[in-house]
Amino acid sequence: MAGRRLLRNALFLPGILLMLSACRAGEPAQGHDQTELVVAAASSLQDVMRDIRETFEKEHPDVELTFHFGSSGSLKQQIARGAPVDVFISASEDHVKELIQKERMRKADTQKIMKNRLVLITPAEVSSSITRVEDLTTVGLKTAAGVPESVPAGAYAKEALEYYGIWNEIENQLVRAKNVRQVLTYVENGNVDAGFVYKTDALVSGNVQVVKEIKEGAVTPIIYPAGIVTGTKHKKESQELLAFLTSDKIPDIVSEYGFETETIK
Repeated sequence: MAGRRLLRNALFLPGILLMLSACRAGEPAQGHDQTELVVAAASSLQDVMRDIRETFEKEHPDVELTFHFGSSGSLKQQIARGAPVDVFISASEDHVKELIQKERMRKADTQKIMKNRLVLITPAEVSSSITRVEDLTTVGLKTAAGVPESVPAGAYAKEALEYYGIWNEIENQLVRAKNVRQVLTYVENGNVDAGFVYKTDALVSGNVQVVKEIKEGAVTPIIYPAGIVTGTKHKKESQELLAFLTSDKIPDIVSEYGFETETIK
């Protein structure tokens, strides 16, 4: 992906500093007055959003997308407190529903855009005895998962552990992570024996192996909703992005990263 670079941005609110990664994809075209559209998106979208940004900006040369990535729960809190965000893409429908209740988003300005799956992973180069979720109860094993209250992948992991009847047994032994990419890093580096991430996270890493894909019915469907934040100064451009995210161009882009679009409605 030539011409891309990663920048660092921070959202400041009273008493709060949230450091987030922002995707950039080359310099804006000379001679154009561009509108910068700020998009807060779940950490699990970092890779796919690079391609989405590139395609969208080719079709909308007067719009420049800046992505801020973090756990959906942390981003939700920032938006609820007035962070200057135009569009929010969450890994959980619950966080968008909360913002609608707080009148920071409108239901009419939201759309479901893609779907993911939860998987259990282990380090790729390590022989593991873990083949089932129930194996995580083995004495001495360390399992990483996101904080359920703020990390959707952590909430889905809790649902899975409850479904398989071992949540109470291993709750206090879990290694907590601030977002799903931190779980991936823990497993890649061998800091833990296993971890719960999204299927799409596992696919971008050559250092982990999927030992179990959590079946549908064991967890709430993992839907990514996108919506326009109330009070944006760029409503027209935000609507254009939302329309693009639900267009027929998206399935081909996101499927390369393991996301699904066929069954999200």
